[in-house]
Amino acid sequence: MPDTLFPNPPVPMDFGDVKPLAHADGPSTSHEAAARHTESGDRFTNCRRAECLVRSYSGGTSAELWDIYCAWNLPKVRVLDLTELRRRLTDLKNQGRIVQGDKRRCRVAKTQAVTWEVV
Repeated sequence: MPDTLFPNPPVPMDFGDVKPLAHADGPSTSHEAAARHTESGDRFTNCRRAECLVRSYSGGTSAELWDIYCAWNLPKVRVLDLTELRRRLTDLKNQGRIVQGDKRRCRVAKTQAVTWEVV
């Protein structure tokens, strides 16, 4: 079933030139899980969700973006937790699709955090 809530990005994503998901000295199980995450399409799908959030709410911190995502109350697609969102934001940054903005106090976490903006 297509993910109609999160439209396809304008340019296909290629993860070939971005940092690997697992640390080089990590156990083989971490590398296997990372490969499964990419090959299954979950990494791409979650990047789409993250990019949609940033495009809709540019200038938000990762915690604020995740808070908005949770507020959408989408139980069938709530597979994006805060850690996964942060990892996909980094993927998008490494691909040049979004950039880190200024640091400011996050309204959700109450700590200093970078904001995320569209390119």
